Amino acid sequence: MTMVSVTMISYQDIVVAVRQLPNEKRLTLMEELVHLLAAEWQPQRTGESSLDRVRGMLKPTTGASPSDHELRDAYTDYLVEEYS
Repeated sequence: MTMVSVTMISYQDIVVAVRQLPNEKRLTLMEELVHLLAAEWQPQRTGESSLDRVRGMLKPTTGASPSDHELRDAYTDYLVEEYS
């Protein structure tokens, strides 16, 4: 079995080398990196579903939700105030 030695290349060395490439090769390299990252990148899971998060956004932060009657009265008061 052959051992492959890996030489660490600095970020700056990579940038210098890429700047020396023709534009076509730069584009090919960029496409390769995008495919590599897309294959390896996984969005972080929060453990809760989107539906649970949306429901959490819709919950009132203080007290209980107003009843239909209270909402109707508040809206009526708003309309009277706005258009009187």
